[in-house]
Amino acid sequence: MNKLIEVLDTVRRRKKIDIGDLADKAGVSRSYLGTLLSGDSDPKLSTLVAIWQAMGLTIEDFAYEIVQMSGFAEGRVRDIVRQEIAKLNISIEPK
Repeated sequence: MNKLIEVLDTVRRRKKIDIGDLADKAGVSRSYLGTLLSGDSDPKLSTLVAIWQAMGLTIEDFAYEIVQMSGFAEGRVRDIVRQEIAKLNISIEPK
């Protein structure tokens, strides 16, 4: 499973967010989200952003979760994620 997907699913489960509710808030179908969370699909970064925003996560929250699960240096992860998102010209604030 993709590490970013693993982080999203871990947070989703911890927050007890239903897949259907999350799919609705993120603007994706329930079946697609289920496929994605099972590791059978590789999402676009914009889809990942929509999902983490739908869970109420900021970029800092998401970076923190990645750090906690991977052992990377927090500041470096945050910088990398911000740079990649800036290339896409999309908002990273929670909805």
